[in-house]
Amino acid sequence: MTLEFHSRTPSLLQDCASLQAFRTRRPSARVFTEIQNRLAQDGKAEAMDGVLVQPMTSGVELVIGVTRISLRPAHRLWVGGGIHVEILKDVCFRITPITDRDTKEMIRSIKGYRLLQGYRGHPPADIEALEDLLLRISRLVEEVPELVELDLNPVMALPPESRLFDC
Repeated sequence: MTLEFHSRTPSLLQDCASLQAFRTRRPSARVFTEIQNRLAQDGKAEAMDGVLVQPMTSGVELVIGVTRISLRPAHRLWVGGGIHVEILKDVCFRITPITDRDTKEMIRSIKGYRLLQGYRGHPPADIEALEDLLLRISRLVEEVPELVELDLNPVMALPPESRLFDC
């Protein structure tokens, strides 16, 4: 299991001393107490809003997002290669609504697609599940026009499914 704390203070989320505790295999309650104590020692205990407990997993990390285009009812939907989005500009954009053909093109156009196919003994990800997720997000923004922005980061592409973390 992983334990991630949430805070209104962005710099607190980057605190390496606190993040180290998440990578342990100790019971979550004990790790939670240790994090609380560390924050209290630094005078930052009130900055923690809560925690999210999730299974530890590995897979191909992706980022999927939607942003409403100013003064238009359309949204820009994108998929990117996880941590590679910023460094390698590994991202593909489409204007909603999208089709199943669009989802196939989007996923296959990112540099990280080769990772999704399986590599060095890693099984391939469930690409159909990712395509379905993109279609559902496109439909969501069409049915809920008030939605301004959505950030799914990370989406872990796994066999035989994909999972959302920290949305």
